[in-house]
Amino acid sequence: MTTFRSTILGASVALVLATGLTAGLTGCASGTSALGALVPTAAAEAPAGTQTAAAAAAVTGDIVDAAQADVLLKAGAGQRAYPMADGTFVVVTKTEPLPAAVQADMNAKTSDVVAANRDISENMNAGTAALLSDAGKSAAGTGKRIISVWGLFGYPDMDAETKVSYWTINGGPAGSGKQFSSRAEAETFVNAWLTQQDNANEYAVVYGD
Repeated sequence: MTTFRSTILGASVALVLATGLTAGLTGCASGTSALGALVPTAAAEAPAGTQTAAAAAAVTGDIVDAAQADVLLKAGAGQRAYPMADGTFVVVTKTEPLPAAVQADMNAKTSDVVAANRDISENMNAGTAALLSDAGKSAAGTGKRIISVWGLFGYPDMDAETKVSYWTINGGPAGSGKQFSSRAEAETFVNAWLTQQDNANEYAVVYGD
């Protein structure tokens, strides 16, 4: 009798375990089991080439959002999306002229930095650092090589005893060491230098009045 009851009990336990295991596996397959949360599910992947296609469709001057700007940056196809003050982004192509809105925004931002550091001789290190930081932001936002033309006030050279207003250049033909009495003179000099470059469109000239 004891043996018979033990056999029935053992069979019952085996049946319960088998039933529970089957239910558990079924639950995992359907996603309704508590164990299902522990089973990793493959994430849906974007169609191949989606980002490349999105980047290829961008045209200089297009207005895009932050997500599209990120696609352009990661595509590495010579395009960036420049961040505007209103939160939108304007597409810039490295080998094409800047959109007018981007040029105006860059000039305005650089002019603000110049205005705060115009008397460059008062704090040469901090002023120079601020101007170079601004140029770096312009480069990052456009993917272009930046030539900065700054209107400053200070001693034009080490031997000068009187401060004067002058224009100076950073980037591009800056190695000439020239200084200019007006923006027009500096602009003429930069433009003449650009005409001699095979990759002139890869440069952007930013003016800080």
